[in-house]
Amino acid sequence: MAVVVLVAGCGGPQIEKHGQPQLQAAVDALIEPYVRSRNFSGAVLITSGNEVLADSAYGNADWTNIVVNTSQTRFQIGSISKTFTAASILLLAERGLLELDDPVAGYLAEFPNGGEITIRHLLTHTSGLPRFVFQADYRDRSMRHHTASDLVSWIRELRLASGPGERAAYSNANYAALAAIVEEVSGQDYPVFLETEIFDPLELRSTGLARSAGLVVKSLASGYHPVGRSEIENARFHDYTSAIGAGAIFSTTGDLDRWLRLLRDGVLLGRGSLEKLFSRNADTETYAWRVTEFDGHPAVSAQGWDGVGFSGKILHLEDLNLTVVVLCNLNISGISSEIAENLALIALGRQPQKLQFETDPADVDELNMLAGTYRFGPDFYVPNTTIELAVSDGEMVVEGFQPGALLRLGDGSFIHRQHWFRVVFERDGEGRVSGIQYGSFRAARESTG
Repeated sequence: MAVVVLVAGCGGPQIEKHGQPQLQAAVDALIEPYVRSRNFSGAVLITSGNEVLADSAYGNADWTNIVVNTSQTRFQIGSISKTFTAASILLLAERGLLELDDPVAGYLAEFPNGGEITIRHLLTHTSGLPRFVFQADYRDRSMRHHTASDLVSWIRELRLASGPGERAAYSNANYAALAAIVEEVSGQDYPVFLETEIFDPLELRSTGLARSAGLVVKSLASGYHPVGRSEIENARFHDYTSAIGAGAIFSTTGDLDRWLRLLRDGVLLGRGSLEKLFSRNADTETYAWRVTEFDGHPAVSAQGWDGVGFSGKILHLEDLNLTVVVLCNLNISGISSEIAENLALIALGRQPQKLQFETDPADVDELNMLAGTYRFGPDFYVPNTTIELAVSDGEMVVEGFQPGALLRLGDGSFIHRQHWFRVVFERDGEGRVSGIQYGSFRAARESTG
């Protein structure tokens, strides 16, 4: 499997390639258990500069008619769409048509706190705007057609969750407002601006934005939702115009690899803009990108999940010029990130974390001891909400908030299938269950099941 080996040199670490077939075999071996258990369906791409190291697709774009995914299949990319919106704003700033510290009120009339909220606040999720998806009427609104102006009208009805500039709090509302600003400044509809200023000039031939729910898009995968322990169902109806600016774009692994490469090479934006886009921001997704480290390498990444039927991840290791793109047509939020990170480890000659489900029958008495109500803290997506863990048919399940199966792993932990978050039970000094680690969040136990 030694396809990629790190070699020390005066210019820093480099990649020495020993043969794509071996790397592709390692990629297939990693992904096979995800596909077999119906927890991944999609496409993956690994590149080193302009060279393709691995390029493959798995599962079906259409599970009803058995239309397989291919490298040319288009997927909704969720919040990776924000990278295009951020670039659009910076492009307009370079042309002298706006300033990042301009108040939003100068572009969007009657915007709540528009005199205090700046364009930079929107880009960095520090405006205080609340999240669309947690509004009581979101489900209904997400099934209707919207323009950017429509979304701004909705934002005007919402109360701020915090004061402008007080803290970072991720919200699609920020990027919906940015899309409206793009329209106001450029005089073009947001989809037209993307096509004429980004997609066409950069030759992103398979990238676009559906302007209506009924529009037929060639080679676009259908989205699916996980059910039970291993089944899937058709994703609910969702009009992606309700996510203009924040999550409405579709693309392919190849186009996203090209998008990041050309962006990093300065083909679209100047150095000053690139420094803003890719400034160090380990704790937030400012300007739509997260800049951290991965396995000791400086890394740039973007993650997408639409909460309906798709997820995606771009991971780029800068010193190696190594890029991994994963797109998935299942509504499992964390699956693309886990696979992308494991693929990067394979490319680095490291051992990936293998997916190993527990196959022995569960100890129901032990599961009953784990069941109960657990409360998250103020840092959770819905602050201070609770999650109910119960036993059903001899297995652990989540009830109430984000219901679904907990899959048992060989190391004694679980995976909440709907989000692909690891669930690890914590115990106090006397061995009693005191809480859970749920992905990066902790929830304290409030009551037993």
